[in-house]
Order: sequence, then structure tokens, then C-alpha cells
Amino acid sequence: MSKINTHDLAIPTQMLEGWQHIVDLLAEIINVPSALIMRIHPKDIEVVSSSLVMPNPYTLVIKNLLVKGFTVKQ
Repeated sequence: MSKINTHDLAIPTQMLEGWQHIVDLLAEIINVPSALIMRIHPKDIEVVSSSLVMPNPYTLVIKNLLVKGFTVKQ
């Protein structure tokens, strides 16, 4: 069985919409400023879904470098 390169897979719109509902609900229920679903790439980590509850410091365009398990803001 061959390996699938998950870093290049497109996430279907329907799945992203479901994740959006989950992060919005989670942020509201546990009363936090932000709930996130992240995608890890070989050299960085990306915000894939971010709750729309305000104030939220994260946006979907944020990518941070990964350095030995820690993130470094670019």
C-alpha cells in the first residue's frame, strides 16, 4: 500500500463548513476567545478553521514556522 501525501490534499468545502460549525460551537460552549483546527505541514502549521466568536486573534491566513515542536510567528 502506497503512502498518501496528506500535505497536498484539498479539504472539501462541505468538511470545512462542518469544521466551522464545530469550532464556533466549541468556543461558545467553553467560553474561550478562539477554537482552532490546525493543519501541520513539514515546516509550518496552518490555521484551517477558526471560530468566528469575537474577539479572535487568529485568522485563516496565519501560518507559523515549526521549530522543534514550537511555533515561531512569521
